[in-house]
Amino acid sequence: LKLQRELDVSGEGLVSLQELVLWYSKMVSSAVKRERRRTTGWRKHWARAKQACALPRRVRIVIAWLLMWGIFAALAMLAVVYSVVFGHETTKLMLFSWSLAEVQVFAIEEPIVIAMAILLPWLSERLTNSELFGETLSSVVSSGASLCVALGRWCGKQ
Repeated sequence: LKLQRELDVSGEGLVSLQELVLWYSKMVSSAVKRERRRTTGWRKHWARAKQACALPRRVRIVIAWLLMWGIFAALAMLAVVYSVVFGHETTKLMLFSWSLAEVQVFAIEEPIVIAMAILLPWLSERLTNSELFGETLSSVVSSGASLCVALGRWCGKQ
């Protein structure tokens, strides 16, 4: 609808071939100008420098793995520091609660959210003939489920 209003220069509500050709030539000329700007002046040098400084794929993968292992090591050290500061029994309870939270997420929450993500769009498509409604409904319900779990955890601490 927006494109039709943009194409309809005469304002009569219909798009003529002349209006379509005029719009197309504007799009082509703006694309040519964009490409010309990108390949001249400082943008040309920036594009070359960016391409020259790009790391190879294997190097990026190694950096990503090193970063992940670094985060793991930092979190492991945090657990050790907690153990030293809070004592053996408190640390044991803390690790048990972390494990219980993981079990809750992977054994209860995730299967429910995955089932909703699959079933709600399918069901709503059958009922309303609209896939978009099902995807939106699935997103809202899964966000609502996560919010309910978070609120339940928060209310349990109060």
